[in-house]
Amino acid sequence: VESLKGLCVRSVACGTWHTAAIIEVIADRFKYNTSTGKLFTWGDGDEARLGHADSGNKLVPTCVSQLVDYDFVQVSCGRMLTLALTNMGKVFAIGSAKYGQLGNPHVKDRAVLVEGSVYTWGKGENGQLGLGDTENRYTPCFVEALRDRQVSIWFHKEET
Repeated sequence: VESLKGLCVRSVACGTWHTAAIIEVIADRFKYNTSTGKLFTWGDGDEARLGHADSGNKLVPTCVSQLVDYDFVQVSCGRMLTLALTNMGKVFAIGSAKYGQLGNPHVKDRAVLVEGSVYTWGKGENGQLGLGDTENRYTPCFVEALRDRQVSIWFHKEET
């Protein structure tokens, strides 16, 4: 991806029709040069999976302006969804709400802050939600099987 040449990529993920990356950007805050991870997406913009104001296609990596105030460390993509993790442990879901992937059935065309922990939602036809059935969930549901487990989110940043 020529437009990312020479930049530090913290994380990258591919969906079926789109790609997302966390790119380090130098910000001059409080007279200190600090790097923060910004979410860039490109590809097919249907179902608002890119997180931009329009649902058009992006042919080059484009910063998701509605989330520019956050420092992202990791990203993951599904078929109609993008999930991004901040350095403070916040998770944002972007894309289609057709099967409840955003955790809020009333939200469309914007990023949703995912609340809570050890919750799952979305398409469940193969039992992938961990709820003991194959139903779709349109709002976050507590994963009972993980009630007494220690669950943590971690990421690995390679030194450059």
